[in-house]
Amino acid sequence: TGDEAEARFSAARAELPESSGWQPIGEPGLGAESFASTRVGEGARSYKVVFRDANVTAWMSVNAREGQLPFAEALALAEKQERQISEAKREE
Repeated sequence: TGDEAEARFSAARAELPESSGWQPIGEPGLGAESFASTRVGEGARSYKVVFRDANVTAWMSVNAREGQLPFAEALALAEKQERQISEAKREE
């Protein structure tokens, strides 16, 4: 349901506290609401992108060596995921 999706989205946001090294990097504009975070550790950069649209919550994680994957490329993967979910919802 939409309420469950909102609860999952809120829980995902709460799981990435800045104290664990995750830093917010903005609202990527996916779905009805979304957020993105990044962290660097041991020579690697990680990105998490989470979005919610109606009754669906989706997220993705991308890891690469530091300097090898710009956020724009990680966001492009999340946008592809959003399109796939949208297409699946239309087929229902």
